[in-house]
Amino acid sequence: MPMSPLAASATVVNLILATGPFTYPYAYTSLGPVVSAPLLFTVAILAYVSATYLVETLSIATAIKGVTEVDLGVTEIDGAVTDAARKESLFDVSCFKTPELEEKLRGPDAHIKNSEFYIREKIELGILAERVSYPWFKYFIIIMLTIYVYGACSLKYVTGSISLVEGLSFLFTGNEGLWLNEYPWTYYAGIVVFAVLSIGFSFGDIENSKVLQIVTSFIRVFVVILMYGGTIYYWVDDGTHKAKTIEWSEQLQSLSTVFGNTVFIFIYHHSIPGIIYPVRP
Repeated sequence: MPMSPLAASATVVNLILATGPFTYPYAYTSLGPVVSAPLLFTVAILAYVSATYLVETLSIATAIKGVTEVDLGVTEIDGAVTDAARKESLFDVSCFKTPELEEKLRGPDAHIKNSEFYIREKIELGILAERVSYPWFKYFIIIMLTIYVYGACSLKYVTGSISLVEGLSFLFTGNEGLWLNEYPWTYYAGIVVFAVLSIGFSFGDIENSKVLQIVTSFIRVFVVILMYGGTIYYWVDDGTHKAKTIEWSEQLQSLSTVFGNTVFIFIYHHSIPGIIYPVRP
C-alpha cells in the first residue's frame, strides 16, 4: 500500500529535521554570519538544483522503460496504453475509502497521469543510473552511496552516543560530562545502542516504517519547540551577549565543522525515489 499524505509528510519532516539542524545553530555562531550565511545559501541552492534534477531523471527513466502490460496489468491496444489504464497504473480503488474521495484526489492531476513521464514505479538510484547512463555508472553510484552511508552512520553514531551519554549523565548526576570523563565505557555502550537500533530498522522498505516516521516527526517537532522555548527563556533571563562579527583567528577554526554540518543538513537525495512514489495519489 502507498504512503498516506500524513506518513509521506512525516518522512519529509524527519529527513529535513535530521542531526544537522539541531547542531547547526551552534556551528553557525562559531563561524559567524559573514561566512556561514553565504555558505548556507550556496549549499541550499545546490541541493535544490540536484533534487529537482533527480526528480526529472526519475521521470525520464520511467518514460524510457515505457508502460508495459506487466506494469499495468492491462492489455495494450494497438501498442498504446489507454488513458484509463494509465490513470490506474499506481493506485486502484482499494486505496480510497469512498468513490467521492477517489474523484477528489485523482481529479486535479488526472491529465498528468496520462503522460508517459508520470512516475509509475519506485526506481532506486542504482537502477536509475543503470537505466539512463552507462553500465559502469551504476557501480560508481553504489560506491558513492556506500561511502555516504559509512560517513553518515559514523557521524550519527558518534554524535548520538555523546548526546545520549551526556544527557543521561546530566539527568542522574547534574554534570553532563561526568560519565564521559569517569566512565568512558558509557560512550561505547551508546554506540552499541545506536548500532542495534539502526541495524534493526534497516531491514525493510521506507513504506514499512509509516508509524515510526509519524511518531518520530512529532518528537522532532516537539524538540524544536523546546529548543526555541529554552532559547527565549535564557534570552529573557540572561539577556544578549554581543560577539564580534568577524574574528578570523577563532572563527576559521570552525570552518570545516560548519561546512560538513551545512552539507549534512541537505543530504536527503537518497530518499527522494522512496518519497515520490508511495505518496497517495
